[in-house]
Amino acid sequence: MSEKINLVFFAFGNSIPLVNELTAYYKNSQKFDINNLTIEDEVNQFLATSGQGIFFFKVNNKTDLQKAVTVLKAQKKLIKSGFVKPACVTSIKNKKVETVLAKYGCVDLLEPDTKAKTASFKLDFWSKPIIAHLAQLAREEELQQ
Repeated sequence: MSEKINLVFFAFGNSIPLVNELTAYYKNSQKFDINNLTIEDEVNQFLATSGQGIFFFKVNNKTDLQKAVTVLKAQKKLIKSGFVKPACVTSIKNKKVETVLAKYGCVDLLEPDTKAKTASFKLDFWSKPIIAHLAQLAREEELQQ
């Protein structure tokens, strides 16, 4: 597993200012590695290979929700173990959508106009358990050698 935490942005394009700001803010970060992916299979393969990350996705309609749930289902094991933290960027206020996303492990719902500084506090909070898990795995690997 890599030392940097992966920030995976799924199917955003340039439509949401928050994503653009976070990408610019963390572009040269020592802590995070930015990945913009557009296809569910790419995301699933990337997360399965890297084994960790904070996964951002948008839900503006039913199709977006279906794509997100497909990825969340595929990454269920990593989400439950705490290596992947999914976060949704949406302006939809619908209890059913929130319930479905929570069921599949989504840790937070962010408004598209959320400020990057606010999101960066959340990123730091979400990344701490991932860093701890990675450190624990590294220690276990050292003990086995």
